[in-house]
Amino acid sequence: MMFFLVVYSIGGYLRLHYQDKIKSIYHTKYRNILIAALILILLGKGALEMLGVILNKPNAIITKPSLYFGEVVGIPLATIMFLTFATMKMRYNKYINMLAETVLGVLNDNELFTQTIIWDHIFPNLNYITSDYYLLFWAVKILGVFIVCSAIDFLRGKYIEPHIERFIDRHFDSWLGYWNRIVLKARAVIHI
Repeated sequence: MMFFLVVYSIGGYLRLHYQDKIKSIYHTKYRNILIAALILILLGKGALEMLGVILNKPNAIITKPSLYFGEVVGIPLATIMFLTFATMKMRYNKYINMLAETVLGVLNDNELFTQTIIWDHIFPNLNYITSDYYLLFWAVKILGVFIVCSAIDFLRGKYIEPHIERFIDRHFDSWLGYWNRIVLKARAVIHI
C-alpha cells in the first residue's frame, strides 16, 4: 500500500510542478526504462527467493531482503511509472477502466480473504516449495488471487456501494447541519 501512496504522491508532485516539461516524445524512453526496471526487480527478488529455496531455508535471513528489495527502488520506479503513463496516448476503454477500478480493491479490501483463505488454505506455500512446479504454482496463485479479489471488488462496487451512496446522499444535509451546530457551539465556548 505504501508503494501506491508513493506513486500517487510523486505523480501529483510532477503533474503540479513539471506538467509543461513532461513531453510525450519521451514516452518510448520512459517505457523502456520502466520495463528494464521491472525486469531487474523481478530477477532480484526471484534470485533471493530461489537462494532461500536452494539453501533449503525459505524463511532464512537471506530471503528477507527480497521483501524490501522493491521498496528500495520504489521512488525511482514510481517516478518512471508516472512518466510512462503520463506520456502515453490512451483512448477511453470501458473494460480497462472497469478493471482499473477493481485493482485497488485487490490491494486494499480483501485482506482477510487473501491472506487467510487463499494464501494459507487454498494455496498452501509449504506444500509446493520443493515441487518442480513451484513457479507455475506461484503464477496460478497470483492469478487466482487477482481474479477472485477483482470479482469481489467488482460486486461490491456494483451492488453495495450504490446503497451506501444513496444513504449518504439522503442524510448528508442533516449531518452537515449537525456538524455546523457543533462548530458554532465550540466557537461560542472558546470565543472565536
